[in-house]
Amino acid sequence: MNLKLRFTLLFTLLVACLLVAFAAAVYGIVHARRHTVFMEQVGAWLPAYDKAVTAANHGDSAALGFTAAGRIVDFRATVIDAEGNILGSYPTQPKYVPDAMTMGLIREKSTYEWDTEDGNEYTGLLIPGTGHVVLAGGYDEPGFERLSDLKPALIVMVITGVLLAALLSLFFSQMIFAPFRKLAKQMQAIFLRNTTEKLPVSSREDVINDMTRNFNGMLDRISQLTEFRKSFVFHASHEFRTPLATMLSETESALASNLSAEGYREVLLSLKEEQQDLIELTSSLLLLSLSDAGEFTRGWALIRIDEVLYDTISRAGKFFPSLEVDMNFASIPDNPDDFLVKREESLLRTAFLNILKNSHMYSVDQKMNVLIEFVGDTILVHFDNRGTQLHAEEKTNIMEPFFRGSNALKTKGYGLGLSVVNRIVLLMKGRLQYTPVANDINRFTITLRKA
Repeated sequence: MNLKLRFTLLFTLLVACLLVAFAAAVYGIVHARRHTVFMEQVGAWLPAYDKAVTAANHGDSAALGFTAAGRIVDFRATVIDAEGNILGSYPTQPKYVPDAMTMGLIREKSTYEWDTEDGNEYTGLLIPGTGHVVLAGGYDEPGFERLSDLKPALIVMVITGVLLAALLSLFFSQMIFAPFRKLAKQMQAIFLRNTTEKLPVSSREDVINDMTRNFNGMLDRISQLTEFRKSFVFHASHEFRTPLATMLSETESALASNLSAEGYREVLLSLKEEQQDLIELTSSLLLLSLSDAGEFTRGWALIRIDEVLYDTISRAGKFFPSLEVDMNFASIPDNPDDFLVKREESLLRTAFLNILKNSHMYSVDQKMNVLIEFVGDTILVHFDNRGTQLHAEEKTNIMEPFFRGSNALKTKGYGLGLSVVNRIVLLMKGRLQYTPVANDINRFTITLRKA
C-alpha cells in the first residue's frame, strides 16, 4: 500500500470516527432531552392528581381529568397513602403498583424516576404532609417517534460525510504528494545519470527543501566515498604490486643464477624484508577497514592514558632503539580520575605507536617530546618532533591514505601511518591535528574526552 492511499484511508477513518462520535453525541443528547421533557410533563400532573383523588376520595372519577395525557401510550397513574393503600388509579384495572424497593426509594428521595422492561418510563413523588406517594408514567410515543426520525438522518449524514472526506482526502493527497513524486523522479534520474549532479534548492523553508538539501548532502558523501574507494584501490594495488614485483624479480634472478650459500642467504634476507613490509601494509589496511566498520566500538573500558603512553613508549624503544622520547605534563590534575578515558586500549596503543614510528622515520634527530595537557573535560596529547615542516597545501591531505608529504619522499613507507591514527582517533570520538610550531617543530595532537 503506497503512502498516498494510506494517507487517504487514515484521514477517512479519522473523519468517520469523528462523525460517528458526533452523531452518537447528538443522538444521546436528544434522547436525554426527550426523557427530561417527558418526565417534566408527567411530573407536573402528580400534585394536582393527588389533590383530585383526595378531594373525591375515589381514584376513578378523579382520573377522568387526566385522560388527556397527550399521545402517551399505556398511561398509568396511582396514588398510594402512607399505609400502602391505593387511594386512586388510572386506569382502574389493572392498577399499577411498583415493587417495594422502588417504593422505598421514592419515600427516601422524595422523587424518583425509573424505567421498566417494556420501555415505559415512570416518576414518583412523595407528597409532604400527607405522606402520599403519587406515581405516573407510560410510553413516550411522540418522543420516540422523533428519535426514530433522527436516527436515519444521522446515518445519512455520517455516510455522506465519510464519502466526502474520502474524496477530499484523495484530492488533497494528490496535491500534497505531487512535489514528493517530482522529487523522487529527479532523484532517480540523478542516480541513473551522474551522482555529481545536484537537485535545485529554493529559498523556502519546507520539508521538500529539507529533503533536497539532505539528498544533495548524501550525494556529496557518496561522491567523496566513491572517489576515496577508487583512490584507495588504485594506491593499494600499486603498493602491493611494487614489493611483489621486487620479490618475483629477486626470486627469478636467484633461480637463474648459481649462487653460493651466502648469496642465497642475502636473497632470502631481502625477501624477508619485503615480506615484513607486506605484512605491515596488510595490517594497516586491515585496521583502516575495521575502523570503518566500527568493529571495536563495543567493550570499551576505563584506562589511564598516561599508563598507556608509558607502555607504548617502552614498546617503541624495542622496535626503534635510537628513538629518544621525553614525556612531560603541562600540569598535574588534583583528581586522579582526570587521567581516565573510556577507550579500547589496544587501538589507542596502536595510534600512539604509529606516531612514535613517524617521529623515528621523519625527525632529523630521532627525538620526540610528548606533552599531556588537561583542558576542561578533554585530554590533549602533543607529540613534537623536529623535522621538515609540511607545506600549507599538504596539511589538508596528510591524513589521507597513501598520501606522502615532500618531507617523506626519500624515506621508505606507504603513507598509511597517519591515516590509521586518524581513523582510530575518529573511531574513539576524538581528533587528530597537525600544527607546525616554531624552530621546525612538527606537532601532532590527539584530543580525547575524559571518561
